[in-house]
Amino acid sequence: MPRNNLPAVSTTLLCLTLAVLMASGLGCDATVMDETNEARSTTNPRTGLISPEFYTLAEDWDYSDGANGPAHWPELFEQCAGQGQSPIDLQTPPFFDSFFQQLRGDRFAGDHGLRSTPLRDLPGHPPLRFDYTVENELDVFNNTYTVEAEIHDPTWTLTVGGATYTLLQFHFHTQSEHLLDGTAFPLEMHLVHRSEDGALAVVGIFIEAGEENEELAKIWADLPGVDDTETIPVHDFDLALVLPRNRENFRYSGSLTTPPCSEGVNWFVMKTPIEMSQAQLGAIAAIFSDTGAFPDGNRRPTQPLNGRYVPISRF
Repeated sequence: MPRNNLPAVSTTLLCLTLAVLMASGLGCDATVMDETNEARSTTNPRTGLISPEFYTLAEDWDYSDGANGPAHWPELFEQCAGQGQSPIDLQTPPFFDSFFQQLRGDRFAGDHGLRSTPLRDLPGHPPLRFDYTVENELDVFNNTYTVEAEIHDPTWTLTVGGATYTLLQFHFHTQSEHLLDGTAFPLEMHLVHRSEDGALAVVGIFIEAGEENEELAKIWADLPGVDDTETIPVHDFDLALVLPRNRENFRYSGSLTTPPCSEGVNWFVMKTPIEMSQAQLGAIAAIFSDTGAFPDGNRRPTQPLNGRYVPISRF
């Protein structure tokens, strides 16, 4: 067959193939439509963030000791059995080990296989740059699993190296999901960021008993319970006042701490806790632990490290 006839023949075959597909209801448009609908069904309509409460029904999982509790998540959700799961037990290297690290420029192999960098910042571990300089409005609600505050006008950002992530929402776990040297804090705050290409960066902040937190009190003034269905507006919230002054942080690759436990999440857990009053801590504990919906709190137990590298950065 002459070479110059090939394009015409190929075009004819392509048209015939498309005609058959369309006649059988398997056209390209139908496939794209199905994929689009699937994507939309797993996306939070408020923010566009893929978040657990929007693609997992409430009865499918919980924080109880029963068949739908954390111990059984790996059976119910395949990714929850992965090798890079969160949360983990973060270990602080002893001072002298960190000191000799700086001299040697190597890594310290601590307990449980956790490895931490020297106290100085290393190339490849750039500082966290928070741009939370403008007050913002929040939409606060209880999604059954936590109290969540969505950013009404997502303008707050986190920059790490050359990557910029926009803050979409923050929420709370009682007690803390991550541990520090084997110890849990009364509360942990998770700030969920997403980049333009869909990568997630979550900043974890430990919260301990102390002075009243005046900025978070704006949320605590009308803290929604499990049975509350309305969204509560919070005005003029200054998130910069909530961040700990000491920016030393653990960083590692982990997962969502709720089903479906998707991996590839960039975690930055601040080492220094912030404070809330005992009354403030008690108010949220009453919702999700103590006499609340989940007797052991709304937290997932720590997961195996499985050899992951967990550096400490000063900034």
